[in-house]
Amino acid sequence: RPQAQAQARQIRLRVGGARQPRHHQHKGREGRRDPQGLQTDIGKHRAPAAERIAGRAGAGGVEARIGRRIGGEGDRQGHAASRDQTAARLALKLDPGRPVLAILGGSQGAAPLNAWVRQRLTAFAAAGVQIYCVTGMDKGWDGATVAKSEGAEARMTFVSFSDRIPEVMAAADLVVTRAGAGTLAELVRCGTPAVLVPFPHAADDHQAANAAYFAEQGGGLVVPESSLADLERVVLRVLGDSRQRDAFRANLRRMDEEDNLGSLLRDLEDVIVGGGRKAVPAVA
Repeated sequence: RPQAQAQARQIRLRVGGARQPRHHQHKGREGRRDPQGLQTDIGKHRAPAAERIAGRAGAGGVEARIGRRIGGEGDRQGHAASRDQTAARLALKLDPGRPVLAILGGSQGAAPLNAWVRQRLTAFAAAGVQIYCVTGMDKGWDGATVAKSEGAEARMTFVSFSDRIPEVMAAADLVVTRAGAGTLAELVRCGTPAVLVPFPHAADDHQAANAAYFAEQGGGLVVPESSLADLERVVLRVLGDSRQRDAFRANLRRMDEEDNLGSLLRDLEDVIVGGGRKAVPAVA
């Protein structure tokens, strides 16, 4: 019981710290610690209590559930303003009339996702898809270019750091990203569908649990990093299916409006009694 109480205190620390969307500033190389930066929020140990709990709770994704709503009414108003897709695209110097795919690698960037998108610029240009990729510090070239293929072209933007994540998510039709709790909270609040690629070396594999819960709730799909060869097909399929994206957005709105305090209390009860909900990820 003392251990359970200590775990509950650690969870409250995590929830209390998730007030605003993070400024995706990236330090160090991927793999030195969880790319979502959760360790800095909770403590310096390799597997903080909230991360250990997420692993024990199975595929239910405790961190996703307790971190899915951030801020208060003022925060909601700020995000509502950022949801104007046309304004967000213009602010990011993107064409408001063309689809946008955002790539977010978490707080330290994700070298595999950066490499994946750079190898496919002509394929996305041929499909008329614009790219906005937050690469992480010291993880490649910053700037914008126009990729061309088969008479089609599209703008491709790469930045190492962004403090405009609500605008990026508002501009995007779809996000490819890791599956840390903070990222999922941002996706839910901004109502942006995602294809999640969980960081495979996260402590207790908690990103896989987070991703499974997100997919179970209908916010998007999951593609394991071991299946990156399938990611292009999945992304283009979702970008070409407006009905599926609308369904994802409706589910994200439902998640954002849920009784989060009640969910938190139920999650704590699950942890304390040693249970945990199980879920099956919607692997694309």
